Amino acid sequence: MDLYNQHNFSEFIKLYANDVEIYTYPDKLLGIGTDNIISIFEPKFATKSIKVEIVSQMNNGNYVINHEIVTEKGIETKYISIYKVKDGLIKSVKFVRDK
Repeated sequence: MDLYNQHNFSEFIKLYANDVEIYTYPDKLLGIGTDNIISIFEPKFATKSIKVEIVSQMNNGNYVINHEIVTEKGIETKYISIYKVKDGLIKSVKFVRDK
C-alpha cells in the first residue's frame, strides 16, 4: 500500500496479474485485467486524490485480507479487501464496502 499512497502508478500496476479479476463481494464482477485497474486508478493517482490506511491485515495461504479506510477527496470509505495472490501477483480482489 506504500505505492498506493505514494501515487506510484507504474510500480503499483506491476503488483497485479494481467488477467486480475475485481469483484464486489461476494461475486459481482466489476472488471477483468490490468486495463480495468488502469482505467480506475491511474486518474486518481495522477491527481493524488486518494490514499489508503490499513487498519489490520491477516494472511492465510494465498490470501491477504485487509481492513482498509480509503480516503478520496476527503471522503472516507471502509473496506474489507480480500486479495488472492498467485506467483507473487494479485490474481483477484473482492471488496466488501461499508456503504
